[in-house]
Amino acid sequence: MSIDVKASGVSSELEGTAPAMGPLSWALVIATYSRTDVLAQCLRFALVQSRPPDEVIIVDASADFEVAKAAIATVAGDYPRIRLIHQAAKRRSIPAQRNQGVALATADIVFLIDDDAFLYGHSAAEIMRIYDADSALQVAGIMACPTSRPPGEDEADTLVDEELKQQTPTIAARLSAWARKAAGIEKTYFLPYSASLRAVELSPQVASLSTARLDVMVGFAMTFRRTVVEVVGFCPFLDAYAAGEDQDFSHRAQNHGVLLLAANAPIYHLGSAGGRLPLWLTIALADLNPAAMQVYYGNDQKRLEREWRRILWKRLLLRLVKDVRAATFDFPRTRGTLMAFRHLHTIYGMSPEAVPQLYPILQRQLLDRALPAS
Repeated sequence: MSIDVKASGVSSELEGTAPAMGPLSWALVIATYSRTDVLAQCLRFALVQSRPPDEVIIVDASADFEVAKAAIATVAGDYPRIRLIHQAAKRRSIPAQRNQGVALATADIVFLIDDDAFLYGHSAAEIMRIYDADSALQVAGIMACPTSRPPGEDEADTLVDEELKQQTPTIAARLSAWARKAAGIEKTYFLPYSASLRAVELSPQVASLSTARLDVMVGFAMTFRRTVVEVVGFCPFLDAYAAGEDQDFSHRAQNHGVLLLAANAPIYHLGSAGGRLPLWLTIALADLNPAAMQVYYGNDQKRLEREWRRILWKRLLLRLVKDVRAATFDFPRTRGTLMAFRHLHTIYGMSPEAVPQLYPILQRQLLDRALPAS
């Protein structure tokens, strides 16, 4: 995630002057699956915001949906002024569930955080203050600022990861650093579909606030204008582990405005272990999903394929080092990337029109291989 503090924005289809109106409204939209306890905790933090949501929309793929719905209704019962919709998912897929939830929303801004992400009490107000200031409609989305401490703990230095302060270089750490240097990267990210958009200067009202420019957002901390999500839509053909859906959406949303980080709006991500898919499969899907989305959304297939293959070779090296460091000598990370290489030719041979039909079949084949009884 590249951050450029106080940088300029991009051209925006939304750009203009909004009519005079009162404060914008916001909705919490959550896609969830079989994590009712942690979802309830996420909801509690949202409901006690200093600027509370106007509506809460939960799209739930849990098998015990009615039980989960009753539990969440109990949590929300003390907040009757906040509209609550808890709906069964039409399809178990984070992008599909997000799209389903946004279609039910009426608020101006949608907070698309994960079910295990906890907002600090003032975070929504800080984010909405930026949207309220954006009368020129230059901003498409704003990300809350990830922190390593849950709300309610000592908030001093909350944006500083203490682990980074006290880590001393071990032999394993030096080996990992060498691998990153040899690969010429620190991290690899989802490829942009096209060249950079024309930069424009942010309005003084927005530029004066504590923000930073982003290239991509992380999925557990996203907020967007509802109109942007309705036009752009989350990727419709990702199932199971929808790796890359947040980065894909970030790139396409930038056709409609800038993405910002709200530096004073902390959010804590519990990172609740899903425990649903083996590591090699999550790695393989993290490498294959972007390739499928490149074919579907990209406008320069040869460039995208060439650059993505180069990135995957670098990832292969880094993951080999990680497997050795972790003493996981069945090499799940390495095997996952090698599995992705086996299927790249098939994906890049698809036409854009065929991807929504053919790529889910490949995902299902990989799932069946990993979880024969699923």
